[in-house]
Amino acid sequence: MTLTMATSGGLRGNPRWLWMALIGSLAVNLLVAGIIVTAWWRGPGPMAGNGVNQRVFGFLRTLPAARGRELRQGLDIKRPELRANVQAFQQARRQAVQAIGTEPFDRKAVETSLDGLDEREFALRRFNRPLIIDIMQHLTPQERQQLVRGLRGPGGKGGDHPRRDEGRTPNQ
Repeated sequence: MTLTMATSGGLRGNPRWLWMALIGSLAVNLLVAGIIVTAWWRGPGPMAGNGVNQRVFGFLRTLPAARGRELRQGLDIKRPELRANVQAFQQARRQAVQAIGTEPFDRKAVETSLDGLDEREFALRRFNRPLIIDIMQHLTPQERQQLVRGLRGPGGKGGDHPRRDEGRTPNQ
C-alpha cells in the first residue's frame, strides 16, 4: 500500500503536472533560444551589407532573364574573388560562434572573434560596393527608378520608422 502511494504521483513521488510543466518550460526555452541563435547565425547574409546589397542582387532576379544575365556579367568576372570573400566571412562567423560556445566563457576570445567578424563583413562590403555601383550605372532610368522604389521599402520612406520618427523635428 505504501509503495503504491509513493509511486503513483510519478517519478520519485513528484506530481505528474510538475514534470509536464518542466518539459513545457524547457520546450519554450529551447524554441526562444533557437529563434535567437538562428537570427544571429544568419546575420547579414552572404552579401553582407546594410540591405542595399541584398536588394540590388535581389532586384536583378526580378528582371527578365536576358537582362539579368547581361547585368551580372561583371559579377561573373569577379565571382572567384567574391566567393573567397564570402567564405572568409562565413569562416569568421563560425569562429565567433565557436568562441561564444566555448566553456568556460572567455570574454577576450569572444571580443576578438567578433572583431574579426566585423572586419570580414566590412571587407566584403568594400568589395561589393564597386560591383553594386557598376550594376546601378548600367540600369536604364526606368530600372533605376524601380530599384529606388524597392530601396525605399514599404511606404516609400527609405526605411524610416514612422513611430520612432513621430513628433520629431528634423534636427532631433
